[in-house]
Amino acid sequence: MTGAGPSGGATGEGTGTVNALFMKQAGYSEDDIAKMVGEFEEKNPDIDVEPTFVSYEALHDKIVTAAPAGTYDVFLTDVIWPAEFASKGIAADLTGRIPENWKKDVLGGALDTAKYEDKYYGVPLFPSTKLFYYNKELVASVGASEKDLQTWDGVLKVAEKIKAKGEVEFPLSWSWSQAEALVCDYAQLLGAFGGQFTGEDGKLAVNSPEGVAALQWMMDSVKSGVSNPSSTTFLEDDVTKSLAQGQTAFALNWESTLRDLDDPSISKVVGKIGVMQTPAGLRATVPASTVPWHCQLAHTPRTRTRPGSSSSS
Repeated sequence: MTGAGPSGGATGEGTGTVNALFMKQAGYSEDDIAKMVGEFEEKNPDIDVEPTFVSYEALHDKIVTAAPAGTYDVFLTDVIWPAEFASKGIAADLTGRIPENWKKDVLGGALDTAKYEDKYYGVPLFPSTKLFYYNKELVASVGASEKDLQTWDGVLKVAEKIKAKGEVEFPLSWSWSQAEALVCDYAQLLGAFGGQFTGEDGKLAVNSPEGVAALQWMMDSVKSGVSNPSSTTFLEDDVTKSLAQGQTAFALNWESTLRDLDDPSISKVVGKIGVMQTPAGLRATVPASTVPWHCQLAHTPRTRTRPGSSSSS
């Protein structure tokens, strides 16, 4: 943002309005962003920040379509977009604004995933992690506890008991729509089954025995009736809604999910949800889908001439 030093918290001499684009369903809330904006504006009284929030599904295209007009000065990007936005000239080169100590003190993957052709086109804002959510009342209703959910085999056994007792029709719900959501869930299961997306040679390796076994497990869980068949149409918000209505006992979802599940205005399971790391798989491995989110500065005439930017001319 204009006038901010490398730490992001310094005062500056900038003036004007900063238009920022964020995602709705993230680890932060809109109130959190409002607090951040308030603190920034207090330190930089001549700058107004105007935040806009859109759904994840709309965020990428919103950034791309708004770029020619220079609508947004700062935007939040998923870990898979920095290279695209850098190569298309949508994001500004921030290499000159990255403090040297960040390169050793910041979590490596968080900073390096904003790099394209040895230049930095974003700064890490927060990591987002998929966690395992379970309905404590439904688990206890069949005499089980968190210790029975440490492996996916254990989860299936408890889910079968919950289904057999008639507590819920489909104990497991997933975000398996044909979107990034499916890839993130598969990444968890692929890791749990000992597989990888690519081999040491860099080639795709999902057709390995482990990769196929993970996919077969997914299919079998639907065929057996423990996983909701509607999962193939669900995105993360659909899974959250199913958990919130008490219709789902188990699910993988991002860290922002618990905030919604403990909101009495939209949830029937306030205080009834437990959270733990992803269950282990066949090789006792516990995978994790951790996705760094970056803030990028738009590459516009306004930002290209700001002091400290590598894009300055």
